[in-house]
Amino acid sequence: MIKDTFIALLLLFIIFGFSCSAYAENSNEHEILLKDKYIKYYNIINSVEYTSDFDRHNNIHVAVELLEEVLKHYPRTRTSSLMLDMISGNISWGNDPIMRERYFKMKEQYLSNLNDPNTHTAEKLIFMVIAAHIDLELNADDREYINISDKCNRGLINMKDNCINEDYAALALIEVSKIDRFKYLEEFKGKYPTHPLIPVVESLLINQKFYENNDYYENIQAAEKEHEKYKDIILPGGISEEIGMYHYYVSIYYLMNEKEKMLQYYNLIKEKAPDYYMLSELKKLVGNTELPTLNIKK
Repeated sequence: MIKDTFIALLLLFIIFGFSCSAYAENSNEHEILLKDKYIKYYNIINSVEYTSDFDRHNNIHVAVELLEEVLKHYPRTRTSSLMLDMISGNISWGNDPIMRERYFKMKEQYLSNLNDPNTHTAEKLIFMVIAAHIDLELNADDREYINISDKCNRGLINMKDNCINEDYAALALIEVSKIDRFKYLEEFKGKYPTHPLIPVVESLLINQKFYENNDYYENIQAAEKEHEKYKDIILPGGISEEIGMYHYYVSIYYLMNEKEKMLQYYNLIKEKAPDYYMLSELKKLVGNTELPTLNIKK
């Protein structure tokens, strides 16, 4: 479990750690503005404090409300893209009665109306990302899960093709790329060559290659190249790209069984950013004695 968790964290920092320099000043301002909302959201999604499985995500509706607010007002930010990606993860939807009630209302309102991407766009985008996961957990009906998943995928494709708001169309296209990374991310690059999330798309393509060839050294070189290019940006949660890169090193050296290097960068984070909101999670990683066994290409 700890391995899966930190592989996910590693990839999030590769994906969302780099942004377009032409957009950096305005984007940095927005990332700092959204810092507290993002950290609150992160803590809910990752269930930083819970006493039992029944307590986990018992306030997930608050995270959905935060996501909706950010999507409505700041859809061009790295924070909005990362928050939308995180909500599709391993969530215990059934523990929050408020969210259960809200989901059924959303289902009634939006499921039959996904062909219109220009009304209630932020709400529909969230619904299409989470609906199949929630419905399967609450109803345990595989056929309905397949039906809803298919409708939501087609709705996302419709939104990326027909939404008049470029930013929602771009976010929908990134979500659709989970179906076929290369196909839809290349489409993104062709449609939105100057969009602020282009570097996110390029990083997703790098990660897809990483998944397929398991070449850690090539991945490190690609990450370092991007870091050098965009080292002045601010990441979601208000952290510097420098700290984000140290986090990347801790994670990838963990995966490569290089504990000495992992500790080196963990200590740098403690020294330079002692209030880093993910420091406690990295501490668990550093303290884990069961390092993964991987076939690393030389």
